[in-house]
Amino acid sequence: MKKKRKLKSWGWILIGFILGILYSYLFVCQDLIKSAERTETMALVQTYQEEENEPQKQNKVEITKEYECILDETSCLIKKYADEYGIDYKLAIAISKHETGNYTSYAFKSLNNVGGMMYWDGNKMSLKSYNSLENGIIAFISNLKNNYIDLGLDTIEKIQVKYAPIGINDNGTNQYWVNGVYNYYNLLDK
Repeated sequence: MKKKRKLKSWGWILIGFILGILYSYLFVCQDLIKSAERTETMALVQTYQEEENEPQKQNKVEITKEYECILDETSCLIKKYADEYGIDYKLAIAISKHETGNYTSYAFKSLNNVGGMMYWDGNKMSLKSYNSLENGIIAFISNLKNNYIDLGLDTIEKIQVKYAPIGINDNGTNQYWVNGVYNYYNLLDK
């Protein structure tokens, strides 16, 4: 009789062991199934979001992983560098748009000069040229920061006195500079 009891005890242990394995297997499988379902759901959501945003991507340029810029590509680059230099991006964009006729001027299209920046070539004032749009933007933002904002010229009116002085290297349009820059600035608030 003792042998039967031992067999019964071993039998119950064996059955318990097998049930434990099956029970664990079910939980592992359920976790794997749930994980696969979550992955599949996330992939579907991501695909759906990408499809939803596809038409908008043409108008947006990703600036950082934290936010997207909803402005045009040039304005987004100006915003990126203005933010890096710690200056008001709307001010920088407004000056750039005014100086380049809303990014249509020869200086912008051919010279990558986004700020109408000039230099003395020995005989006359000439437009600066940059080898890329990004280099032109960096030069413009750096100039605005170092030669205007850091010197206390931090409003459109104060900047105008030095940036586009009336009657100096002027074809008569500098008198409209303040209003022109304000027009572009105010459009960025909408």
